Amino acid sequence: MINYFAYGSNLPLARISNRLPGVRKLCNAVIKGYDLRFHKVGHDDSAKCDAYFTGFQNDCVYGVVYQITTEQKSVLDGIEGVGHGYDCKWLNPETEIRVESPLLIYLATRIEHDLLPWDWYVEHVLIGARQAKFPPFYIERILGEPCKTDNDLWRAEQERCIHKRALSE
Repeated sequence: MINYFAYGSNLPLARISNRLPGVRKLCNAVIKGYDLRFHKVGHDDSAKCDAYFTGFQNDCVYGVVYQITTEQKSVLDGIEGVGHGYDCKWLNPETEIRVESPLLIYLATRIEHDLLPWDWYVEHVLIGARQAKFPPFYIERILGEPCKTDNDLWRAEQERCIHKRALSE
């Protein structure tokens, strides 16, 4: 099994389960010296999350550790666009419980500081942060993230339905 550190739109169990059925949450974790940024260039001309390295120990990114299989990692590599916007790295963040192996994380390679995320994308991150009970200051940071309305109403509804379906199950 691979321990995957989710910190963006894959934070909510409903979202990651929709992408990788059968994943299991292990614990929450935090990486220091990184800052949550919405500046990774997405294939849909919107910004996605990045754990941006700053080197400052006061900066941190909260995340959820999910256990995935090697097959699921291959699927996730495709979804995340490894080699085309994200690269994989292995880190050793602080975790709620002892985790034996380094954690897989996806870090942005294509950055555009002026790009905004879709409103539904920020909602994914916010829902996940609330589910994980991240600190209030961190949730406030996500709430304050500037975003734009997705004119593709079908896509926006499909993304929001992920959480509605999870609530009805």
